Amino acid sequence: MPRALRFMNSLIKLLRARNHQINIGHRATALIIDGETHEVKLLEKCTRKVIKEEPWRQTELIPTGLLALKLAHVYSAKEWVDGKQPLEQQLTKIVATLEIRSENEKQERAKRDKYRAEQDRLKAIQKRLEAEKAWEHKKGGDTFYHMLLSGSKPGIWTQFLSAVENKIATSADASISTQSWLKWAQKVRDSIDPLSEEMDNLVRQYVFPQGETM
Repeated sequence: MPRALRFMNSLIKLLRARNHQINIGHRATALIIDGETHEVKLLEKCTRKVIKEEPWRQTELIPTGLLALKLAHVYSAKEWVDGKQPLEQQLTKIVATLEIRSENEKQERAKRDKYRAEQDRLKAIQKRLEAEKAWEHKKGGDTFYHMLLSGSKPGIWTQFLSAVENKIATSADASISTQSWLKWAQKVRDSIDPLSEEMDNLVRQYVFPQGETM
């Protein structure tokens, strides 16, 4: 116990010297390094010894006298143990490893945040496209749409939509819904007007590869 307390005292001093923090909770000790939290456990390594086989197997933990600092709540349980160097002489290596780990975790979090932001952006675009598609489908039953498809000359509707566009341009209170309707109406008009395409694309449909017209 005295050695464990001396070790933690040295660890706290080194962390503070490196402008890091340590928080002592009810069930966890957390090292705060560059804003990243690393929960640690200081414990004595033990071995398990079988003390009775029959009628039920019984074991007990035998202390080894070896101190270990272990990271908690990570998949690859990282720990530093007394070995060729006692734990006290591994302090700088421990803090350096945690600083590198903190930097890596920051970079990984930034990548995840960027990925989530991109996914949210794509979902928003998809949602908007679906809403526009549903809106256009709903508008498919209105009078304007049917009048266009009933054989009315696109030129007439071009004049009409130009007049609407001029009206919107000179109106101080043109609503967003009115502008959206105009864009939709122009799109419908263009979809049935062959002259809305580039002339080269239109003429190409009636030209043989050799350049001779039909």
